Amino acid sequence: MTIEVGGGSLDITVPGASVDLGSVAVSAAAQTVSAPLGAVTVSDTRGGVLGWTATAGATDFTGPQNISVSGVGTSSYTSPNAATTGASDVAASNLTALYPAAPVQTASGVNGINTATWVPVISVVLVNGQWFVPMGGQRKCPLVAMKSARVWPTVLPTWFLVVLATAR
Repeated sequence: MTIEVGGGSLDITVPGASVDLGSVAVSAAAQTVSAPLGAVTVSDTRGGVLGWTATAGATDFTGPQNISVSGVGTSSYTSPNAATTGASDVAASNLTALYPAAPVQTASGVNGINTATWVPVISVVLVNGQWFVPMGGQRKCPLVAMKSARVWPTVLPTWFLVVLATAR
């Protein structure tokens, strides 16, 4: 008798809509805008013992003015502990800059099918002179979540965040 068990997959689900990081009034002082990204879920249905790593990273805002997210203190990704199911030990890591990409959740001690869900908070520091405010208006900073390398077609970003899950 032979029994064949098909392998599952390692998938990540990220919010598909823009996230409004908020608005700020014109100021000579640096200001921080932040917002929760929404639920990020890694589903590991491979049924094995290999861990996984979720990595996040972003590019600088581009447009009439550039806003850097690559220097320490210019941006952050705060990753709370993940709610998990199944057998795994998932450890969170925070980023003090969104570039270069770095791990934000790492699963070890995996045994079988497992999931992890967390809601990160993204922050960006706006320094005087780096951003443009239309006359009488406010500048909003759009954020687009990406899965792998595919941009959701309903949004034309000036900035994007990538969150990927990879097997370890």
